[in-house]
Amino acid sequence: MLRGSVYYYLESKEARLFELMEEVCAGFLAFLEEIRASDDDALVKLRRLVRRHISYLVENRVSTTLFLTEFRSLSEEHQSVVAGHEEGYRRAVQDLIGEGQQEGLVREDVDADVAAMALLGAANWVYRWHGRHGRASSEEIARQFERILGDGLSSLRGAH
Repeated sequence: MLRGSVYYYLESKEARLFELMEEVCAGFLAFLEEIRASDDDALVKLRRLVRRHISYLVENRVSTTLFLTEFRSLSEEHQSVVAGHEEGYRRAVQDLIGEGQQEGLVREDVDADVAAMALLGAANWVYRWHGRHGRASSEEIARQFERILGDGLSSLRGAH
């Protein structure tokens, strides 16, 4: 098969990239909804979300790396769709942080929007260094992030 032959069957490279990004969004949103639907308190949900987010990034490294790095390669129309998914996900994280604050489980002195962006920014950077430094599994990386970010937001001393 010639290098460009695959595009005979696809509308375009951009269309395939958009399809891949939609698949990544669907993966993130699926576990987000599962976590949000649980009866756990907001801090437990946040910890689970961090863990699943990191695991998903590492276990789907190629597609999530493309998702995180190739946004500009999409048409404006497709950028708008993907940005809407990202914004919905970020808002859901922000809402979980706000719920945790209302429950007294998340520090009140933290801005929920900034905390959500910091949490996602730190988590999303894993694609740049995982596998290059050390031999930690995706599960161990996820556990470390859960501790660092979950405990950092907790209003409870020594919460685990």
